[in-house]
Amino acid sequence: MRPKDRIMDLGAGNQKLRKYIPDNCDYVPVDCTDKLANTFVVDFNDEFRLPEGKFDVIVSLGFVEYLVDLDDFMDKLSTHSDGTFFLFTYAYFKDNPGKGKFKKLNKLRTFDEVQEKFSNYLEDLRPILHLKKAALFSGTLTSKRTNKPTLTKSLNDSLPLPKFRDYLFTRR
Repeated sequence: MRPKDRIMDLGAGNQKLRKYIPDNCDYVPVDCTDKLANTFVVDFNDEFRLPEGKFDVIVSLGFVEYLVDLDDFMDKLSTHSDGTFFLFTYAYFKDNPGKGKFKKLNKLRTFDEVQEKFSNYLEDLRPILHLKKAALFSGTLTSKRTNKPTLTKSLNDSLPLPKFRDYLFTRR
C-alpha cells in the first residue's frame, strides 16, 4: 500500500484549503494561532519550526508577505525541505502595504521583485497566474543558491480571451 502524500499548509488560517485536499493525502495546517483543531502552531516571526516528517507539497497562500525576515525564512525552509514542491502566492502593493496586523512586512512591491527574490530559493520557479496586484507561483525548494530567474509564461499569458483576461485580472 502506497503511503499518503503529505501537504503542509503554511499560514493555514481558517483552513479553507483542507476541503480541496483529496482523502488519500495528509493535510497538516500550520499557523500562528490555534483557532482550529490539529493546527501546528508557530509564529515564524519569532522562531522557525516545522511539523515532523517529510512533506510532498508545501502550500503558502497569502502568508509570506507578512514575514519580517523573508530571506531567513526562505533560507531555512529551502534547506529543511530541499526538493519539496512549493506552491505560493505573493500580493505586492506599490502604494498600499496595508495597516495594523495586516501590514505587509517585507518590501517586495512588483512582480519582477518577487520573481527575482524567490528564484534564490526555488528551482523551476514558475508564475502560474500573474494578476494585477498578486501572483501564484510554483517551484521546487532548493538549498542551492543560483539566483537565476526562470522566465516562463504564466497562465494569463496563454489565455486566448483578452476580454476575459481584462475582467479577471482587474477586478478586486
